[in-house]
Amino acid sequence: MTAGDFHKGMAMMYENDPWIVSEVNRSKMAQRRMMCRIKMRNVKNGKTLEVTFRSDEVVQEADVTRRAMQFTYKDATNYYFMDDNFEQFQVSTEAVGEDGQFLVAEAKVDGLFLGDDLVTISLPKKVSLKVVNTAPGVKGDSAGAVMKQAELETGATINVPLFIKEGEVVIINTENREYVGREQEEK
Repeated sequence: MTAGDFHKGMAMMYENDPWIVSEVNRSKMAQRRMMCRIKMRNVKNGKTLEVTFRSDEVVQEADVTRRAMQFTYKDATNYYFMDDNFEQFQVSTEAVGEDGQFLVAEAKVDGLFLGDDLVTISLPKKVSLKVVNTAPGVKGDSAGAVMKQAELETGATINVPLFIKEGEVVIINTENREYVGREQEEK
């Protein structure tokens, strides 16, 4: 696999250790090769690292398996998940990182396993969460794409358009943590 194929959540080997890519930034300057600057986290010790690769550099994929899981609960130090066989797994809050802001009970995620150990999770691209606190929109304050802060049911804070009210369910892109749209009510 080449560095140009990097994406968030992929597992790769770097310096003989498995790493999970948490952020990818691609840049290309005039008459130069594309560069991929990635932020990654070591699966074994949790250390984070930023590395720049040329887009044509070859990297080895880590031997991790993905398994569909469901979030059950969280305590002070761990998140707990259950697979389709009702087997329970735990992963540290450090391993989940900022993705924990988008986990609600019974949320579907992919568990990334190194051998038999759950090392981290991968969220779906979009999640739907309820807005629990936001300022009311002011009429006439809608010139352009005006945004306001909204607190979600998980405690995460994102920017939403002025027309979003408390109690509405919004769709969030988990990769860039941005508002995508409102969830439509079934009639």
